[in-house]
Amino acid sequence: ECRFLSWGTQAHVPTSYESDLLYLHRYRDCGDGVLEYTQGFQNVGDANAGDVLTYLNAPWGGVRTSSLPETVLSGSDGRMTEKEFPLHKFGVDTKLPDLNQMGGYTTFSTPLPIPPDEKLLPLPCYIPGTSSVKNPCADSDLQDSWSRYTRFQLKLSGRNPCNYFAPHSDRFGGYYVTCRIQQGDAGGGIPRIDGCRRCKGPLRFTSALNSDSFIIVTDVVHLSFGNGRAYFSSPGATAAEINAKFPNSDPLIIAYDDPGRTDDATALTYVHGVDEEYNDPANSDWFRSPTRARFGAAGRDFTVFTVNARITLKPGRTYFNRQYLITDRYADMEGHANEWVDETSADMIRGNDYDGRKVELWWGGGVEEEKKGGEAVAVGVAFASERGGNGENSTVTCARGIKKCTGSSVHGPGTVPFFHITCGGGDVSSSSYVGPDLYALSPARASVSDPIRSYACAGNEDDPTVRPTWKLLGYFSSDGDGGCGGAIGIGVQYDPTFCDPGENDKDVSSTVEEEEEEEEEE
Repeated sequence: ECRFLSWGTQAHVPTSYESDLLYLHRYRDCGDGVLEYTQGFQNVGDANAGDVLTYLNAPWGGVRTSSLPETVLSGSDGRMTEKEFPLHKFGVDTKLPDLNQMGGYTTFSTPLPIPPDEKLLPLPCYIPGTSSVKNPCADSDLQDSWSRYTRFQLKLSGRNPCNYFAPHSDRFGGYYVTCRIQQGDAGGGIPRIDGCRRCKGPLRFTSALNSDSFIIVTDVVHLSFGNGRAYFSSPGATAAEINAKFPNSDPLIIAYDDPGRTDDATALTYVHGVDEEYNDPANSDWFRSPTRARFGAAGRDFTVFTVNARITLKPGRTYFNRQYLITDRYADMEGHANEWVDETSADMIRGNDYDGRKVELWWGGGVEEEKKGGEAVAVGVAFASERGGNGENSTVTCARGIKKCTGSSVHGPGTVPFFHITCGGGDVSSSSYVGPDLYALSPARASVSDPIRSYACAGNEDDPTVRPTWKLLGYFSSDGDGGCGGAIGIGVQYDPTFCDPGENDKDVSSTVEEEEEEEEEE
């Protein structure tokens, strides 16, 4: 099992917005290629003035397109659908399925066969003798009696129509050719028609006269440049070889090359569930809209995938969900994924919904004297041995020092998280902090409109080797200093071994019973 906490702020871009969102992550190996992924989104903002968060990516992720180029959704019947082809660009949002309309999972795989009705490249239409081009162009655009459009068809012209074209080869890198093309049967000439750069995958140009004669094309710059020529790249064939394959002014069929196969394909699946919680009336106070999936091709070697939680996350609450990641053969993935759909869950956790452990902050005293000497005050954190707040469960032990204040291991009403923040290895009196201010060691701002540089350290703003670190210590009272007095602030340093028993240390314990006795004596 692996678990960690992160802070939801923009890492290396200046921003004028503060963030009170903590991300809790837990990964657990379930065996058989299955990882359980649990997320918690905790809003630790001020109960009265903090932000209410209404849109979360849970998770934001994806895959390397060169490794897993295919995206396959699941239908409401639990079956896999046809792969998304061509995969739309992320942000275009041509498809934003709600999870309750899906089968509970989304799969990414190695190359799969192209759906039969998607293999031909959709070709544009044009009006001969004009510059008018329609792309995309549906068959209905050609059927109206008033339409003057005609469908483009690539037909080479004459013997040896293709030649090496150095300008594009030099500009784009690779081997590019230019080929003479026929001007069409409608007369008037073909206008400039740009091609598809990279084309969502390799294309196969096949002779309509001989299906055994074809070339693989990786980039179409122009289907027609308006000058009776086409321009494209065919890395596996020279101009002379192309001319030999198409010797008879061949019409060319343009289709996607299809290297995909299902028998040995491998896959990764996100099991995100079907958003059953949205239909529960008890959750109407925090669901704004159904949870949805969003995906698409990025402008790099990455396919984006995210689940949008459209909720209301108020300060003091934690949104939780549990999902699963599965690796398997593509052919077995449908059955494997369906085994885990019902194990997914989501919930909104309020401050009193769960018990934590009692947490105490201990210190060695002499705060002012130690600070004047330029040394950091050392503090430690001790946790109760068991969850709960009464009797034996509340026993907390620290080997030395004095108990300064008491908190909890979980966020509750009237509490804020305390952190230990460090900035490099310099003077600890200015590079170490304990307390609730996440920005305590960030560079100062002259006004609220100035950017926040939480990723930098005050005094070392321009040194990329000096970066702050944060460690969550526990949750303590939000009233003033939380009762922790001089044990918090800049110049205070958390020592993870402070409360560990040593050979000469006295064992000091604090229990609820002892505290009650002290109160009675007072």
